[in-house]
Order: sequence, then C-alpha cells, then structure tokens
Amino acid sequence: MNKIFTIVFFIFFLFFLLLVYRAYVINQPCKHEIKIIESGSKFQIDEGILDRFKRSLKIQTVSYGQKNQNFTALKDYIYFIQKEYKDIEAKEFVKIDIINSFSLLYTIQGSDPTLKPYLLAAHFDVVPADGQNDNWKFDPFSASIDEGFIYARGTLDDKSSMLAQLEALRIFLKKNGQPKRTIYLAYGHDEEASGYQGAKSIANFLGNTSLEFVLDEGTMIVEKVLKGLDAPLAYISSAEKGYLTVKFYVNTTGGHSSMPDPEESPIFIVSDAISRYSIDLKFILCTPYFFEG
Repeated sequence: MNKIFTIVFFIFFLFFLLLVYRAYVINQPCKHEIKIIESGSKFQIDEGILDRFKRSLKIQTVSYGQKNQNFTALKDYIYFIQKEYKDIEAKEFVKIDIINSFSLLYTIQGSDPTLKPYLLAAHFDVVPADGQNDNWKFDPFSASIDEGFIYARGTLDDKSSMLAQLEALRIFLKKNGQPKRTIYLAYGHDEEASGYQGAKSIANFLGNTSLEFVLDEGTMIVEKVLKGLDAPLAYISSAEKGYLTVKFYVNTTGGHSSMPDPEESPIFIVSDAISRYSIDLKFILCTPYFFEG
C-alpha cells in the first residue's frame, strides 16, 4: 500500500513540476528584461516637415458620425496633400486614386513583380472638439507649439502617421528612386465614424490583392504608464479590441406594466437572456501581462 502511495505521489509531483515549468518558462515569451536604449543626440526635425504637419492639423476634417462630416474640410485636405506632395505623384511609377470621393490610395509600383506588396494605412479625419475648448490649453485646431508639444486634433490620431509616411516616402524616393517592392499607402477619411466609406471602399478597390503585410495606426510613445518604468515607452500594437452590438427581441401577449406576468414578462425574459449570454474573451499572449502591470 505504501509503495502504491509513493508511486502515485511521485507521479503527481512530476506533473506539478511540469505545470510549474510550463507556467514560468514556456508560456512567458513576453516577460523579457526591458533594455532602455538612449541616444546621444536628439532628433532634429526639418522645419519644412514641421510646417506641413502643422498646416495639415489646422484643416478641420471632423467626423461627427457616419456620413456626417466636414466634407468641405475633407476636400481642402485632399487638395493640400496633392499640392504639397505633388513631386511624389509626379513619379512615373506612382499612381494616386481618390476612393469614394475623399479617401486616398497611393500605389508606388515596385521594380520586382515577384515580391508581394505591402500596405501602410492611416486616416485623416478627427473626432470633434466642440464644447471642449475650455479643457484645451490652446485651440484644438491651432497647431500651437508649447514646451516641445504640438496642440491639435490629429497630432496623435492620426494625421501624424499619414504625414510621416509621406515624408519618409519622399526622402526614400529622392535617395533611392523606384523601390523593388510595390507599396500601397491607404488613407481613409471616416475612420472615426466606422470606416465604412473609406477603409472598406479601399479594401473593395484592392479586391483580392495579396499583401506581404499591413501596417496601420498604432499606439503612441507614452510615459509613466507601466509601474516601474519611468523611461518613455513606444508601444507596438499587434491587435485591436473589436466590438459587438447585440439586439434582443421578445414577442409576448400584451398587458399593463402595473400588472406584469411574473412568469412571462418581456423584461424578465430579456434579462434572463442577457444573463445567459457570455463572451469568451481571448487574449494574445502578451495581453495579460499588460493588465498585470
């Protein structure tokens, strides 16, 4: 009997060690030591680049809702982009399409057709700032600079991505000419109102185009967000939370709310349905560590 007990105990002990090993060694790919890299010199931005960015921020491309936007500002913004980056559009291997009247798709044709193209995406509409001006240090469309920061809608979300991509492309083409791999730059005009008119229309335009990868807007550089890390942190966003809208309908016999049927009340039925409805949340491996921080 003691021998059997010893064998069973040994098996459970080995199983326990295996669980510990998997928990603390195999399943923790994200818990690496954070190495802070410091540069000896600060990044210097070209005044022309800064001026173009500021002027883009002053165009009030506001999305109030689906198909409820500042369409005049959207037209002004497209005119601004095509004027300021006309040298890119003038290249014989570059084509620009205006999708659904307001979204933009640049195609920079590569010299090697065997390479899969990739797509960089951004959007140039912004959320409203109506009624919030008192909470801003400066007017939300002034693009004022104070202590090294630019104050305006779109500085982070998401004109910064769009202008950075266009400026980088301009520099690349000037130095290297036509790229080997085809590049798409996709810029939607209604991301803040769902993207149905912009991003969806661009996707339909591209059809079954096979891409090497897609890089969309991500997170910004933040400070003092994670405990124990005081240095600025540049997030790499590999996934995004989605959403789901569910409507419950119940049809029962009529009655008066002052005398509800305790067995068949629509309120009780819907409440029971909602309580039974559960969402199976699935996280990528790194996500739990973010919430633990």
